[in-house]
Amino acid sequence: MTALIEINAHEKSPELIGSIKKQLGKNVTFSNGCYVSLVTDDGVFWGQCPYGTTWACNDTDGFADKIATWVDYWNAPRDETGTKLNIS
Repeated sequence: MTALIEINAHEKSPELIGSIKKQLGKNVTFSNGCYVSLVTDDGVFWGQCPYGTTWACNDTDGFADKIATWVDYWNAPRDETGTKLNIS
């Protein structure tokens, strides 16, 4: 069974990218509700946003940058469609 690791989604980009790379081969959940399996599936990593919508990323160079960008996107308050909410 693959371990489930939690990463703080609010880490600054270089630290977040480094944390993602260190967990290659594991299932990762982020503090903002995102999830990604860093176990390659025919060249793809699969994940889910906090609302359960499936997302995929190629396991090529730069995968950690793409995942970090996706995780950061969900750090902002958003609805299930990804629309940013205006919360005062």
